[in-house]
Amino acid sequence: MTIIDRKKIIVSLFIIFTLLGIASCIVIVFIDLLPSFQEGKLYQQTNCYLIKETINSTWISSTLTPSTTKCLDLNNDRVWWYDSMGEESFFKSVVYKEKDKLAGLDSSEMSDDTSSTDDQKTKCYIGIFTVEYEANRTSYIGDITGIWYNSDLFTRNYLNLYQNGTTYPCYYLKSNFTLINWFAPPTYSVQALVILILCIVYSILTASGFLYFYKKFYPNSRKNGYLPIQ
Repeated sequence: MTIIDRKKIIVSLFIIFTLLGIASCIVIVFIDLLPSFQEGKLYQQTNCYLIKETINSTWISSTLTPSTTKCLDLNNDRVWWYDSMGEESFFKSVVYKEKDKLAGLDSSEMSDDTSSTDDQKTKCYIGIFTVEYEANRTSYIGDITGIWYNSDLFTRNYLNLYQNGTTYPCYYLKSNFTLINWFAPPTYSVQALVILILCIVYSILTASGFLYFYKKFYPNSRKNGYLPIQ
């Protein structure tokens, strides 16, 4: 391989790396960052006056699958916000909102304090907050749902984080005022933003590398009016 060939390969590689970096940045913006902005705009903050708290329960089959997982699966179809925000958002925004009240309670350490009478079944629980709130200058009464879990104690603990007769910030879906929740998606994805910044830095570095080696290997290219690597 000649010296000229090596020069062409080095410069060409930096061009490819730069183009890949730019393409990745564009993908991150349109696939992750912009959709997160749009999702955050779907919710409107208001204030919720807590009227009462209740616990609902149901029995499910628990064969071959851990009871905790089975109970969490109920959220996919029965909790309207679960698909878009998930279990992690609930733990971060509700369960760990006031850590001192739960004394270090952890989701992986929750035990089912209410045992089922059948080894093939598990009892699942969900906490319901009945609240009064205002949306579009109209007063509504609705239910904020917690998550399905296999522990009655865990459910009562997150219900106790909110006190009846008290007003708390909450969020309703702009397209359906009856859908209300204690939390909403972030206004943008922090993870996507961090990745985008790293992607931009990578693209700048590779572009700088291309310019450096191009000027080093072909200092007279501008005078000649052509790109020697083509």
